[in-house]
Amino acid sequence: MSYKPRPIDTSHIKLSPEIHNLTEALSKNTHEVWAQERMAQSWRFGPERNDQRKEHPSLIPLR
Repeated sequence: MSYKPRPIDTSHIKLSPEIHNLTEALSKNTHEVWAQERMAQSWRFGPERNDQRKEHPSLIPLR
């Protein structure tokens, strides 16, 4: 496989408060959509990911 991830360095970028709040809201929404899909597939919270038992530690509400 020749794929080599090349993430962009965003450490120097400063966001306005409005854009920062928007990115936080979009991130939380992405988690909610992901969790909703997993729960519809009978996944539930578990202390560690277990595909056989359909458990995942990230199936928790975000603050």
